[in-house]
Amino acid sequence: MRDVVVDRVGRLAASACAVAALSGCIAVSSHPDYPVDWAQPDKASLGSCPRLAGTYVDAGELAEACTVNPSERKDTGLWGCNTSLARNLGLDVAAERVSIEQPDEQTLVVVAHPASGEPKRFVLGRGDRKFACDETGLAVSKIGSGLPWWANVAAPITLTAHVSRHGRSFRRAADGSLVMTVQESEVGYHILFGFSSSSTYHVRWPPAPLPTRPPPGDAGGQAPAGSGDAGGDVAK
Repeated sequence: MRDVVVDRVGRLAASACAVAALSGCIAVSSHPDYPVDWAQPDKASLGSCPRLAGTYVDAGELAEACTVNPSERKDTGLWGCNTSLARNLGLDVAAERVSIEQPDEQTLVVVAHPASGEPKRFVLGRGDRKFACDETGLAVSKIGSGLPWWANVAAPITLTAHVSRHGRSFRRAADGSLVMTVQESEVGYHILFGFSSSSTYHVRWPPAPLPTRPPPGDAGGQAPAGSGDAGGDVAK
């Protein structure tokens, strides 16, 4: 229900911004091309999904400048310039390395390896709408608003609305790194003043070796990967 309301408000806000163009509508867009000095995404696939299997550092490299408003609500639907691989896969966990396994095109098994302590294992199911696959890659998306839900429901009366959304698309690159393209947009209006913005960002994570484990019985060994429930974003 919330997604339906936000989507309707988005269409209303876009229409209002078009109508308000003559009286004051600000439109900003920034869509840089894929970085020329990065290895190109490869085309290896598993069914309709790209092959992402590998182990990567969690801290990614952002190709473009990105600024976060510290007052942003968590559920605004904006990306937030976060370059953690675990977070971008929808996992609320800290990690130093992240391993991705693909037993089939419907499943991602993600293991978050922290700097210390036990690794945590998560299973993301395509059938559970944790991700989707299309021509851009393996995609995760989010939609939200900078306003409380009731404010957007009352938008036709208050003439104030805001909606934002973004999509994150993952692919492996020819050099073994993992790359992500973020497409972000937001639109809003207040009475006769409207605004809209859209942006593209690129992030890459270099491959990383798996943490070494002492032989079984060694007191310093790590316990097997634990299990957990993924609480990530839902693909729309």
